[in-house]
Amino acid sequence: MIMETCLHCITLLLVIYLCCIYSVRSCETGYWGDNCEKKCEVNCQGSCDYFNGVCIRCRRGFWGSYCNNTCSVYCDNYCDKVDGKCSSCKYGLWGALCDKPCDARCTYCDRKNGQCNGCQSGLWGDFCTKSCGSTCNSCSQDDGYCYNCKSNLWGSSCNNSCNAQCPICNRHTGHCDICISGYWGPFCNKTCHVACTYSCSRFTGRCTSCRPGNWGIFCEKQCRENCSKCDTTSGSCSICKNGYWGISCENKCNESCFSNLCYKNSGKCISCSDGRWGTYCVDWCKKSCSWGCDINTGECTCEAGYWGINCSNRCNESNCEVCSLADGTCTKCLPGFWGTSCNYKCKSEKCLNCYIGSGMCSACLPGRWGRLCQKMCRHECPCCSISTGACRFNCSFTVDVIGNKFAVGQEHAQGINFATVIISVVTSVVVVSAAVGICIFIRSRFRRTKLLKSTNVQSSQSEMSSCSTTPTS
Repeated sequence: MIMETCLHCITLLLVIYLCCIYSVRSCETGYWGDNCEKKCEVNCQGSCDYFNGVCIRCRRGFWGSYCNNTCSVYCDNYCDKVDGKCSSCKYGLWGALCDKPCDARCTYCDRKNGQCNGCQSGLWGDFCTKSCGSTCNSCSQDDGYCYNCKSNLWGSSCNNSCNAQCPICNRHTGHCDICISGYWGPFCNKTCHVACTYSCSRFTGRCTSCRPGNWGIFCEKQCRENCSKCDTTSGSCSICKNGYWGISCENKCNESCFSNLCYKNSGKCISCSDGRWGTYCVDWCKKSCSWGCDINTGECTCEAGYWGINCSNRCNESNCEVCSLADGTCTKCLPGFWGTSCNYKCKSEKCLNCYIGSGMCSACLPGRWGRLCQKMCRHECPCCSISTGACRFNCSFTVDVIGNKFAVGQEHAQGINFATVIISVVTSVVVVSAAVGICIFIRSRFRRTKLLKSTNVQSSQSEMSSCSTTPTS
């Protein structure tokens, strides 16, 4: 007991002594020596041993007591400080210094022995030298058991084919995951009913929707004769064929309905054929309607000479062309008449038409103008403005209402002929003048040429005469 107590005391004193020594003899980070005058090696990470300068840890990429050795370039991160062995390798390498390549069939391999830890698709084994098989996409690296069969195959060895109507089936049972349109059942070997619109339930064969004219769970029942579409559950008609109406589409639409169409619930016409109106289009529009009438009220736009809601009344006055739809009061008289009752003739016989309120001319006979068409247009004008007398060669503005169209057209043609004659005369004068000028120019040119020839002949004769006199002298 005394001995144990003494040993504890000695140990405690030794610890205190060492702590005192290190507390007194410690250096700042990066230095060592008795007086901390020496620097740790540059590749030391942090501090080094106070007595001998040995690095506690090395910077990444270095190893050794003083971290003056370089790790292998194939190390992924650090290497062991004592022996320089890589702690991990870069992808595709193995060995103590990671200087050996993994087999090409490995995705990656064990750093110590090079065994594959993952194989390329379709291979298995320690070094991925074995094939999964032609029917298998991927298998277990340990025993080659197929995890994933190629398309349309199933079974432990992927040697069974899925049903032809089954794009994808279960790896273990062969049951279809989905069926192509028109088939159902665990192996997609059952056909949907022909009346199914698109497809049916893979599990029950029930149609998702029916073709027009069919109803029921499997669309095996037909809608009523005049029903184009009915409820798939109850068979009650939702849409009737053209020309029928009612709960079961048992009633015919009225033949006067446009295109034989009416509302399913009431039989009322959607619109009427030409000339008819009313809920069922049994009423005729008035003959005096200019075109059709309102399907609900029979109201229409009246032809000239009629008035009233249904155009059933003639205009009040015989000389009235258009009258008010409300009370029959004349709003436009026949040509040649004026007044609220259109019972007065225009105030001038030269008028083609006149204003209903004053009787003054609104259109004149050709060649005349003025409020009473009493003035004559100028001689060269085929027609002129009724208010100013200004000449106009385009006489289409003159309204013909009493059979004078020929006269207007004739005057217009005369105006055009007169202008044409003037243009023709001017053109002829210009052409003749040009021809005379050309003749004069050619004649003067000819005379000048002849004169020059005569002069040249005379000069040549004089030269010959002089040559003949020279030898005699």
